[in-house]
Amino acid sequence: MLHGNNRAMGDKAEGRRTCCQTLGKAFRYEFKCRNLGFSGANYELFPFAQWKWMDKYFYPIYRFFIAVGLLVWACVEIPLGIELRGLKHPWINYFLYATNWSFLTYTFSSSVFAIFCTFYNCKKARFYLPESEFKHTIPAITVFLDVCVNGLPIRLFHTIYPMIYGVIYVTFSYIYYNAGHNKPIYPVLDWSKPGKAASVSATVIAVCVVVQFVLYLLYIGRITLSARLNGRGKVVIDRWWNAGSQATPIDASGEADIEAVEWEEKYQLEQKE
Repeated sequence: MLHGNNRAMGDKAEGRRTCCQTLGKAFRYEFKCRNLGFSGANYELFPFAQWKWMDKYFYPIYRFFIAVGLLVWACVEIPLGIELRGLKHPWINYFLYATNWSFLTYTFSSSVFAIFCTFYNCKKARFYLPESEFKHTIPAITVFLDVCVNGLPIRLFHTIYPMIYGVIYVTFSYIYYNAGHNKPIYPVLDWSKPGKAASVSATVIAVCVVVQFVLYLLYIGRITLSARLNGRGKVVIDRWWNAGSQATPIDASGEADIEAVEWEEKYQLEQKE
């Protein structure tokens, strides 16, 4: 309890620190002989980005993108520059310029750093098990494929159901924490910092709307493609276009759609015969 109060007081103190105060502390810390090197730095953080969300894939890819771009540039620019100048000692002349020194140094350091970051990002310990990646990736892929293949309709209002699911899980995680389990289930869902946990929960639940909208767009694309190929989607599109017409009443139970599909299949069979 005492430790929790101290941590809460520390968080409040951090919140009161202004930018000017932080700048003053940084200057005071900087002007020391030991800072001619990297004394006091967190060496274990060197291979990683400042922002945690960039770890694992994005940051190494970003580093490799820069490194490969510079290497390609060097491989093209050096021979081309030497050929165009036509000097007596082209290689020696190339290294006379500070610009070329800086460019090659930056290219070399970027290439080494790309390898360095990739190696340590792969070794970095994470709070989840490796098989957890499959639990996230494979269902996501199968959901995407299923949305493209199955005949189920997707409604925008259905976003309320995953939101309810999210609220239930967030409530469960809070009850779990309140029951005396101080270690959070997920690091981002740490109820010892209720403000942060609540904002993360609200953000994730709000993302459900975006995901449902993306699924709805995939559904529209599937129906449109099916209609263009003279498939079952044609019935649905006709229904959308005629939704405001009194001549085409809409059965809210969906029986009209089923009958229309059955009629179309019967008609196609008769045409084949």
